[in-house]
Amino acid sequence: MAERSQVLLTTEKAANYIRQLSKHFAHKIRVEDGDGLIIFHFTDGRATAQAEGNHLKLYVDAETIGQRQRVEEIIGSHLERFAFRENLRVHWPDQTEMDI
Repeated sequence: MAERSQVLLTTEKAANYIRQLSKHFAHKIRVEDGDGLIIFHFTDGRATAQAEGNHLKLYVDAETIGQRQRVEEIIGSHLERFAFRENLRVHWPDQTEMDI
């Protein structure tokens, strides 16, 4: 896949949130859970989530910028809804920030 983005979030509930995302999306798309990673297979691309202590890492891979942005929006908006009590916000870097 040609387009990739990543974001690192700090939260005490990192493992809980990726478990919640996994359960939510497993009813709609293929979700792989193993080796400390959860992989979400969306139509437009793939999102990978990993919890390490109080860090939650999200990666998105897609063929095009538009597809990458759609997957970022889907996974990010759901995570924000699940983490509303701590007002967690997912800010994906734009391509110029990633190239620096």
